[in-house]
Amino acid sequence: VKPRASKVNKPSGFLADSKVLKYDVSKSHYQNFQQFGLLADANQIGAVRDSIRGFKPRLKGPSASNGAADPAATHHPLEDEVPEAAITYRQIPEGEHKILTALIARHGEDYGAMARDMRLNQYQHTAAHLRHRISKMRTEKEMDAQ
Repeated sequence: VKPRASKVNKPSGFLADSKVLKYDVSKSHYQNFQQFGLLADANQIGAVRDSIRGFKPRLKGPSASNGAADPAATHHPLEDEVPEAAITYRQIPEGEHKILTALIARHGEDYGAMARDMRLNQYQHTAAHLRHRISKMRTEKEMDAQ
């Protein structure tokens, strides 16, 4: 039986004739990425050290902060590539709206009784869940009234 040759994982994105980005097979991926300057710890991007509790990131890669005292002054190039997040607002569905109004009509503000009502509260939502959903439904009503 012919011995199987060991497979070398080589990134396909590097040009073979490039002298600057020469992938060294004898080094690890970490060492090659460090040589290319591609190594950065994503957990440290935008992190304010004073406000993090219980979070001890690995300090393998360079930190995102450049030693500036003001966290607003630090700017990482990856922040330019990330688009602004779209605000998603999920409304309460019409069927759930009917059930919540029926629960309010029967029990008033007693969320414990609403949670125990098996006929109207068929999905057995807890009192805390019902409190959140009813408050969201009321804010939707106020926004629609405006």
